[in-house]
Amino acid sequence: MKTCSFCGAENEDAVQKLLTLPYKNCNIANKMKNIANLLINILLCIFPLLFVSMSLSAQKKWSGTGFALNNGYLVTNWHVARNAQTIHVYGIRGDINKKYIAEVVAKDEDIDLAILKISGNGFPGFGTVPYKVRTNTAEVAENVFVLGFPMTKIMGDEMKYTEGVINSLSGIGGDKSTYQISAQVSHGSSGGPVFDDYGNLVGIISSGLDASVQQNVYYAIKTAYLKNLVETMYVSNVLPTNSLMGNYTKRQDKFKAVKNFVFYIECYDRKMPLDDVANRPSYIKASPSSLSFSEKQEGKTLVVSTNAPSWKISSKPDWCMTTNKTTTSVTINALKNDSNESRRGTIVLETSDGKIFPIDIIQSEKRPPYITANPSSVNFDEDGEQKVILITTNSESWTISSKPDWCTIIDKTENSVSITTTNTDYKGTLSGSIIFETSNGETFQVSVLKIEMKGKLNGHEWVDLGLPSGTLWATCNVGANSPEEFGDYFAWGETKIKNSYTKDNYKYSGCPTTLPPSVDAAAANWGDGWHIPTKTQWEELKNKCEWMSGSNGYKIVGPSGKSIFLPAAGFYSNNGYGNANTYGYYWSSTFNSSFAAWDLGFNTISYSIRKDARSDGESVRPVCNPH
Repeated sequence: MKTCSFCGAENEDAVQKLLTLPYKNCNIANKMKNIANLLINILLCIFPLLFVSMSLSAQKKWSGTGFALNNGYLVTNWHVARNAQTIHVYGIRGDINKKYIAEVVAKDEDIDLAILKISGNGFPGFGTVPYKVRTNTAEVAENVFVLGFPMTKIMGDEMKYTEGVINSLSGIGGDKSTYQISAQVSHGSSGGPVFDDYGNLVGIISSGLDASVQQNVYYAIKTAYLKNLVETMYVSNVLPTNSLMGNYTKRQDKFKAVKNFVFYIECYDRKMPLDDVANRPSYIKASPSSLSFSEKQEGKTLVVSTNAPSWKISSKPDWCMTTNKTTTSVTINALKNDSNESRRGTIVLETSDGKIFPIDIIQSEKRPPYITANPSSVNFDEDGEQKVILITTNSESWTISSKPDWCTIIDKTENSVSITTTNTDYKGTLSGSIIFETSNGETFQVSVLKIEMKGKLNGHEWVDLGLPSGTLWATCNVGANSPEEFGDYFAWGETKIKNSYTKDNYKYSGCPTTLPPSVDAAAANWGDGWHIPTKTQWEELKNKCEWMSGSNGYKIVGPSGKSIFLPAAGFYSNNGYGNANTYGYYWSSTFNSSFAAWDLGFNTISYSIRKDARSDGESVRPVCNPH
């Protein structure tokens, strides 16, 4: 920060005041060598500092000068760019009417330098910069000339030329970072270039003393400090190093050669719309904005969006590789982590004009060997359906070390396996386990279950009504070839006698009054897994299904949408047949007492669970419970 320096930035709303009170930013304590110097500077600066600071505090717009470096970079003073939310640059390629938006990319507040960058679509570039930056110290009495845009509201927006000499190799209080020069400058010239007689850049205008104190005393920052600031950016080819100025002997020719590389800078303390800006600031972003990897070698894709002509990955951890790069995406491959610590890093995406987007990545540490499968149990139907089991493991490989003979592997990938079952003639439930095993011996067991229905009941099938218990119901009664056909509906292992083929003469005899609770004729006669329904299964059928009465029985629709039909099968007693086409009576295997059992009874208008004497013969409808 300069001592007793006028603010070289022109403030639009305070032009007249700045003409007479040009002091600003008198940070007098930093540079003073002794008490005498301090008192002198207080006398010179304190009043202007207070007045101008208050005048500037409410301003919204101010201006200065800047000049080109290579690759879209340009230089001005930090006090020009400070507090600016929007920076517009005019005069690129000589067009003073077209504005470009710029942003600060580096600064040195103490030296009072700022480096800006213009980028994005619509920016044509500066062209070849004709001058070079001279970084060795100039000499006293060297001729110099200065370009800038001072007092544009009064003097107009045409670039101004002034010339003079280097009066001293130090500034206020012996400040070694600045030259004292005699070339006259004014507000708005801040950041303007100072060229030597050969057209080399030797300084940057920053400040001056008020004429009432001393005339023609102005200060320019030495280009060696600009070089230092550029080096902190770690960007190559920023400073121009080749000069074309040797082709010109006259000052007016030198002026013509460099004038299109000196710019008018306008700053605002707020964000301004981009509608009439010639360039659009470049950007780059990626989704997701962070990546997490397991300890295994994995690849994940980043979706990239940018308005720059091209982009690259400028840095990444050495344990990451990139593949499949397109204009809109890239795959990040994390190598296997064999360490016991997690790894963290950053991948940096960078546009061709220097915008970056960092992506945080993390990879888990090596875990003990494991393998899991989902689901952990699988149920198959009788039709050979196919099921997929997903595998998660940190092992290099895995196999199926054992499985039931009735299971078949259809397809195996790195993280899944498809399994089906072969048909068998077994009547009932098949169960077993599939064992998944890693190359280092870790195992995981998946239970498998299959319901086999190859033995059909008089040619009829089993129906899955979708009941919570999983109970399967036979499609017909014992002894009937169809629901409508009258036949041997009545069964409990008793003897029945047909006197003739007419129903009325069909007599029942020998019905015992007691049966051992362990006797289940269905299981004994039909095979393992087939049973007479329990009271609970009848209640589930009654409460969980829709019952629709017909002329000779009920159609029952389950939650699955499938249905069975219970015909009005009636019952037989010792006295003969009872109402076969009107009433239905069905045994339960659940005993109420030694003389009675629960059964299902219905007529054309109602149905209920009731208890009945076991001296009567009733219909039997088998079930199969897969559980």
